[in-house]
Amino acid sequence: MVDQHEHSKLMAEAERALRRGELKEALRLYHEVLALEPESPPVRARIASIEALVQPSELAERPVDLSPPRPAHEKPPTAEQTAEMLFERGDYQGALAAYERILQARPGHELARERLLEMQRLVELNPRSAEPPALPEDKAGLFEALLVRIASRRKA
Repeated sequence: MVDQHEHSKLMAEAERALRRGELKEALRLYHEVLALEPESPPVRARIASIEALVQPSELAERPVDLSPPRPAHEKPPTAEQTAEMLFERGDYQGALAAYERILQARPGHELARERLLEMQRLVELNPRSAEPPALPEDKAGLFEALLVRIASRRKA
């Protein structure tokens, strides 16, 4: 037997979610209603009409981005800034690759040439320094470190 109070409550919540444009939440609630009343044609029709409005990719779970939002006016780092960030973090191998890409794109770039020579000397003196640093344990630091590594492998 269907609990009418629970059924009415879920239907009202689903309708509110739908009015707010929260289609995923509305679908979730309507599926709960359907679990209470599996043979309900109106509920099945409502679910079908909402699913017609939603792309399958929208229903897939997305990872939550915990990084602080960047201001809209903030530009991504330049190739030089990325190379410097890598160097400052001790990722000499990534910095070397970034400076090499800068020089391939702009052979006359003196700063890149100087930094490349400086890093090659550092790596020759301490070969272990060419290894990228270990990734941080905390999620925010890990995310930032991975973004920097990805940016270092982009073409300048």
